[in-house]
Amino acid sequence: RLRGLETAYTQLSQQQQTSASAFFNTYQTQINHYLGNVFKTHFRIENVVHVAPRGRATQSQIGYKLTIDGKDISFEPNQPFNAKECLSEGDKSTIALAFFLSKLDMVQNKQDKILIFDDPLSSLDTNRRTYTIGIIKSLISQLKQVVVLSHNEFFLHEVGKDIGPSQKCTLRIKENFLAKESKIDVCDLDELVKIDYFKHIESLEAF
Repeated sequence: RLRGLETAYTQLSQQQQTSASAFFNTYQTQINHYLGNVFKTHFRIENVVHVAPRGRATQSQIGYKLTIDGKDISFEPNQPFNAKECLSEGDKSTIALAFFLSKLDMVQNKQDKILIFDDPLSSLDTNRRTYTIGIIKSLISQLKQVVVLSHNEFFLHEVGKDIGPSQKCTLRIKENFLAKESKIDVCDLDELVKIDYFKHIESLEAF
């Protein structure tokens, strides 16, 4: 029986390795699609490999090489072209977002999923913000629900444009520092993003 289990284990391991290689090839292609075609960066990932669980670990890991303009980026802080020197906070956010979106592309039954974006614009430049807004808007029709959290009301207003009031709900956390409590209220993003000039004009007209 032990010999039978050993034989089955070998076959299953080979099957897992084959499936993992196919998955990671697709994963690498998708990540580079976002990095190059969507976010217009010079970063690419290469040599994506499946790292099997080791020791007491129960989950696989991903191994990969990150490059910029074809030059390797090291994850060792004392090496030339290391990640600390080559990557801004915006670059890190963009690469992480590319990994996340690529994984999302490969998820089945998306129409049953609820997705939460937690402040995805952190440190992104104007162009990358625009691309991110477009991606989020395209995902809304594919998923059961999309929740977007942000401190930036202008970003949220852009995301909500062209979406009917029956399909969206805008909420805001209001804090009462004296009472040391907070509550969630419905808010009007159109009002929040109005500049003072137009607010003053409306006040005068109302008067």
